[in-house]
Amino acid sequence: MISKPILFLCLIGFLNLNAQSWFELLQRPDANLYDIQQSFESYWQTHDKSEKGKGYKAFRRFEHFAEPRVFPSGKLSQLHLTESHFQEWQNEQILLKPLGQSALVASATWTAVGPMGAISGNAGAQLLKSGRLNFITIHPTQYSRLWVGAPAGGLWSSSNGGQSWTTNTDFLPVTGCSDLAVDPTNTLVMYLATGDGDAGDNRSIGVLKTTNGGQNWFTTGLTNPVSNWFLIRRLIINPSNPQILLAATNSGVYRTANGGTNWTLVNAANTCDLEFKPGDPNTVYAAGNSFSVSTNGGQNFMQITNGIASSGVNRMAIAVTSNDSNYVYVLASSSSNSGYQGFYKSVNSGMAFTASTNTLNLLGWSNAGTDNGGQGWYDLCIACAPNNKDEVVVGGVNVWRTTDGGNNWSIYGHWVGSGAPFTHADQHDLEYAPDRK
Repeated sequence: MISKPILFLCLIGFLNLNAQSWFELLQRPDANLYDIQQSFESYWQTHDKSEKGKGYKAFRRFEHFAEPRVFPSGKLSQLHLTESHFQEWQNEQILLKPLGQSALVASATWTAVGPMGAISGNAGAQLLKSGRLNFITIHPTQYSRLWVGAPAGGLWSSSNGGQSWTTNTDFLPVTGCSDLAVDPTNTLVMYLATGDGDAGDNRSIGVLKTTNGGQNWFTTGLTNPVSNWFLIRRLIINPSNPQILLAATNSGVYRTANGGTNWTLVNAANTCDLEFKPGDPNTVYAAGNSFSVSTNGGQNFMQITNGIASSGVNRMAIAVTSNDSNYVYVLASSSSNSGYQGFYKSVNSGMAFTASTNTLNLLGWSNAGTDNGGQGWYDLCIACAPNNKDEVVVGGVNVWRTTDGGNNWSIYGHWVGSGAPFTHADQHDLEYAPDRK
């Protein structure tokens, strides 16, 4: 699944731009495809593009989509809606025009006719090649109720544990979804982070809100035109006070204390993940290319450097567990090649960490963990078991699992190879069922 004589200023800007890697340029609000292509081609002159799971194909797919749409300027802000389209949709909301009165049922009027066949690395499996999903959200009390969000295909819900799905977000101005926060005290109230936070295939228009279980969606105070090239990666809701939400974006962390009416930028660092400490929502963890902690409910954050990397990282993901609320795990990808940078463990609520001595590449393509590089800029996720603080699952191209807090790892799901069940490549989210025993 974010600038003396003018000639001198232009030169400095050019040098700074090229000092950034192509996947960092892709996250910038002023992203330009031609600058990214130049950096991308330069990078792959010294890297093996035949290796799978290193991000080459993922970018080429995006490039194929973007190139004809941004010519001739190269500005990625031209990819999607115009400002007039977004304004028209906002006006419709003001007039309370219903959106998606009736849900669309998956496969109600369509039958799959192909192409269907064996996906590489899973001999004999007959599977339909389908699109990517960014997240899965489980209902706070009814665990058979699920929501998933697609980077360009909208929000889908299931009431029977995933056996069937419905959607009514096809008429939203942006159908990309990066996260969903559900009010635990009134599950008809939900907040949707729009856009694609991982690859930026769809840029965000901000956070939308529903008060009737998703039948209608309306803008909140966190609204952004697509021309701002805004990314939201994570959206969390305070379990003790659901009027408080935090959004992780490429512009930083935004916070609301009144159910989305007003938002404040509380941390300007590019942020990819957020978590509340279990049982103590005054403690909030935030991570982008560094790790920070808030002890006042997300009003302020302080960067932590004790035992955890503060440089050489392009993205981090966080996991916590109700089995021991003091435990925090962080998975980090390297800024040099998007492969494994480190796995970090804290037993004192994120104040200090210990780095794992593991040398396996948990983010690469190899099911033995013996290759280099990965796609950490694009797919990176982690989850800790709610009933076992030492059991952690991480995802990149493949899925890996530890049962001893990160000292030893085994392949848990792989794209090719053996030793575990087949899973499609590119993991964007991992969740344990809350009722897992």
